[in-house]
Amino acid sequence: MTNPVTIRAFMPEDVEAVVDLLQEVSAYLPDADTTLSLAEAFTAQTNSYACVAIQDGRPVGFGSVFILRRLRGGLSAIVEDLVVAPPMRGNGIGRAIMIALLEFARERAAEMASASDKE
Repeated sequence: MTNPVTIRAFMPEDVEAVVDLLQEVSAYLPDADTTLSLAEAFTAQTNSYACVAIQDGRPVGFGSVFILRRLRGGLSAIVEDLVVAPPMRGNGIGRAIMIALLEFARERAAEMASASDKE
């Protein structure tokens, strides 16, 4: 039996594992000596939210969303990242992350949300 997966807010101490996950969707790799400060700056933003899927104490998925003010008024949510470790795919983890991101957007009164894939 597989241990359960929980979704929680991203914390700066998750950054190394999350950067590894993000290599699935992006070739960009920040310098190792800057990742913690980048994570701290990211979590300090008020217009964004990120969460991780945790299994056995380790991130196996990550997602982030940004809330933007539209020119004609109102707010939009842009899902920036959504990635699940390859061996964990097909178990509903990506869906659970997306639900958490959309809940954040709804709580901030975003009227619409958008996402795209890398392909």
